[in-house]
Amino acid sequence: SGFAFEPKAVMETASSILHFLQTNCTKDAGTYWLCRQAGSDEIQLYCLDDVDNRQRNALSQPIGLLCFKIARRLQLQDRQACAAGGSCKQRGRTARLFCNALAVLDDAVHPNVVSLAHEGLADAMVG
Repeated sequence: SGFAFEPKAVMETASSILHFLQTNCTKDAGTYWLCRQAGSDEIQLYCLDDVDNRQRNALSQPIGLLCFKIARRLQLQDRQACAAGGSCKQRGRTARLFCNALAVLDDAVHPNVVSLAHEGLADAMVG
């Protein structure tokens, strides 16, 4: 039928992933990172809001950078909403993400990102 994949198999896989997410994404308004290593069938889910359960490991720097990037994007969207007369709803989440980034990022490896994360956290806390 012209497809390089089987639509039924894609739907089954998508359904399985959705069930996995519904079962494991338990934090209201939580931020998660779903990833799969190349060549592997195993998926891993990381809660980016849960610093206490995260140890420094090979993924700590990418997770820290991801938290930082998401926080910066949310902060920008929040600023635009406030400037347009809307409400600033993302400050708490932004602050949590900046804190998570700071908890795992190595300032010797990412000094500029760590400095910007401190600045972003201060802005999120003070407004």
